[in-house]
Amino acid sequence: MAVVDPLILDILGIDSLTVGIPDTFSFLFSFSSPPTEISMSVGPGVLGIGAVVGLIYAFLGSYRRVRLSAGGSRIKEWIIDLRLY
Repeated sequence: MAVVDPLILDILGIDSLTVGIPDTFSFLFSFSSPPTEISMSVGPGVLGIGAVVGLIYAFLGSYRRVRLSAGGSRIKEWIIDLRLY
């Protein structure tokens, strides 16, 4: 995505795009396309979003595992029985 996104923005004719406030934690990324080059920078907000999404994914995964182990053992046995036929 880091290679494709700037090319797509350039093809669409977008000269400059900034998401977030530069030099702050909320800065996500900046794109500029002067006539001689394509420039893109990524800010610290991307790491923050990645960390939050990762934590949510981990908590949901552990909740699902606990829920299945507590009451889903019969479901697992039923699925295994179906595979035997």
